[in-house]
Amino acid sequence: MSEHTPGPWNACELTGNRYPWAVGVRTDQCDTMQTPICFVEQSHIVGRGGANARLIAAAPETARQRDELLAALKAMMAMADRGPKPRKLDDAGTWRENDKLAWSLARAAIAKGEGREVPHETPA
Repeated sequence: MSEHTPGPWNACELTGNRYPWAVGVRTDQCDTMQTPICFVEQSHIVGRGGANARLIAAAPETARQRDELLAALKAMMAMADRGPKPRKLDDAGTWRENDKLAWSLARAAIAKGEGREVPHETPA
């Protein structure tokens, strides 16, 4: 899979266009958008087209935050492994099982965003 167009991106409302919203590489003004990413049609539900465009425009920042969260989770798990004794959540399971579950969910979400499939594994 190739890399996405680097961000930041912005959502711009267009006038007199078949597609009333565009998402592209951010510039100071919408009429000078450097690299269009996509055009978004207006939904039959008022305001949804703009909301969809803003969600798409947030993708590069969301991906960066996702990667930072995964790194923090990995560091937290490594620190917990060096602790004096296993942390206990309750009688149903340990914190470590929940760490593994969070790690598995994060990896599956990242893979989906990158166009890969990594099955989500539930700790035993």
